[in-house]
Amino acid sequence: MKEIRDLKSQKSRGAGQVRGNSNSFRPGNDAISFDAKEVEIKRNYRSKFSDVVGASRASQFFSVEQEFIELLYKEYKDRKHKN
Repeated sequence: MKEIRDLKSQKSRGAGQVRGNSNSFRPGNDAISFDAKEVEIKRNYRSKFSDVVGASRASQFFSVEQEFIELLYKEYKDRKHKN
């Protein structure tokens, strides 16, 4: 997760630079290349996970993890509004 968060942070910093001036576009800031790196990270970890939990569960990991994070965020917001 840390690798993906770091990559997304780099992507958002790069996107902010690109939006400011269309002449400042640099290939290193290309959103597609960041997405490709994220997919490569996920493939690498899915391969490692499949050795431990099996291919089927390893393939589900990232979607289940995202659902869990969204559930936690929703619960946090609900509790914050109750107080």
